[in-house]
Amino acid sequence: MRSKGELQFFENLASQSLMTFYRNASRFDMAKKRWRRPALQPGTVIRVLLRNGFRELRPTKHRHFADHALPPHVVTVPYHGRDLKRATLHSIIRQAGWTVAEFLEKL
Repeated sequence: MRSKGELQFFENLASQSLMTFYRNASRFDMAKKRWRRPALQPGTVIRVLLRNGFRELRPTKHRHFADHALPPHVVTVPYHGRDLKRATLHSIIRQAGWTVAEFLEKL
């Protein structure tokens, strides 16, 4: 029996082109039944945060962002020229108050 998330995932894939299907299919780990976190540049993560209601607090080496929730979610994003590690990306997603699936939808 497939979970609700898996069924929704495959329904979305059915309406996409073959190239998009293979790119998105690699994001869902069938063995562990969960979404895989992609390797992303810090700038991409920062754009996702800004598009979804976060504002920049301090523009330093590590960028700090907050949203308008009470209490606010304060998110720290390391800003450097290489991809974020998967564990770091997971920490950023958790600090923002999202699940991995929600983050991938916002991407």
